[in-house]
Amino acid sequence: PDPAASAKVLLKAGALKDEGNAFFKEKEYPKAIRSYRRAVSSVKRLQTDEAQELLVSLHNNMSMVYFKQEDYSRCLSSAGAALKVDPENVKALFRTAQAARKTGDYDKAKEALKNAIKLDPTNKDVKKEAAMVKKGVEEEKRRAKKAFGGAFNKGTGGLYDDKEAEKKEKEARKREESRLKKEKEEREEKRRK
Repeated sequence: PDPAASAKVLLKAGALKDEGNAFFKEKEYPKAIRSYRRAVSSVKRLQTDEAQELLVSLHNNMSMVYFKQEDYSRCLSSAGAALKVDPENVKALFRTAQAARKTGDYDKAKEALKNAIKLDPTNKDVKKEAAMVKKGVEEEKRRAKKAFGGAFNKGTGGLYDDKEAEKKEKEARKREESRLKKEKEEREEKRRK
């Protein structure tokens, strides 16, 4: 499209973004999403740097709204759309990490944070999120350890103890069977005499 038409589209998309931001501030999240989506639809065909920058911003904003709504799959999707346009966008990597942590996908969260820290090592939000992911991983390990509660440890009520108890029961049954068999043989022997 000609530069004048592109400028007009960018202006309209910018106005829709502003409208979405105003709705976001009022916590009218569905209206904010609608404004951002309309802006994305109008600007996504433009290939200018300014249009691509606006597109990344819109996807990041939608990602934030979805995060606030606790719709983490859409949050991840919007952050992913921003990263398709700009793979080094720290905000999109950060939002990806947040949503991934909330869904328990700590590997994805760690990967996104690793990339974000490489790009912006002093970002406080990214560092804070990294600490939260680390804490989440540790909690998950503790829960797993508790859930499996030493199932593979000897002498703690785990699987080895079960096998040990089974073995003792089996031995006791064999002794009892042997004793009964011996008593039976003795009775039969007495009858014969």
